[in-house]
Amino acid sequence: MALGEVRILRCGRHDAPLIAEIARATFVETYAEQTPSEDMQEHLAHAYSAEQIDAELADPESTFFVARVGDAAAGYLKINRGKAQTELREPTGVEIESLYVSKRFQGYGVGRLLLDKAFDEARRAGADYVWLGVWERNAPARRFWKRMGFVEFASHGFRFGNAEHTDLMMRRPVEA
Repeated sequence: MALGEVRILRCGRHDAPLIAEIARATFVETYAEQTPSEDMQEHLAHAYSAEQIDAELADPESTFFVARVGDAAAGYLKINRGKAQTELREPTGVEIESLYVSKRFQGYGVGRLLLDKAFDEARRAGADYVWLGVWERNAPARRFWKRMGFVEFASHGFRFGNAEHTDLMMRRPVEA
């Protein structure tokens, strides 16, 4: 399959329903087999409602981008700066809170284009590094981040539904 042109578009508040839709779809594709249904439904309703996404879009220190192939939303990226970061909140870092690509568009470089956009934004913000958290049991994502030059530097726990999990924190310097 030839993919065609991939466009990475900065989102505004009017894009909240679209982001909520692609976020829910990619989250289900990624985690449904490893997550109890009731935990999944609760998380989707809270974290990926259009209202929640709209509130996040209203924060000037958070930015969303959508990857589009033709009329299809192929994936999305959310980055945080400053106090919007979920952990470190250091002015020299930019967090990738979310980077997901729909399964049908994986393997075509869409994730890499979204990552390039994150680094463009980090350079523009004067950041020294980009960091993220990845679930320790998400082996495909961990392999992707390692291929992209990220290295593990810490971990932190998080609660999802009724279970405690661990995210591996990874970072990569921003090149000039």
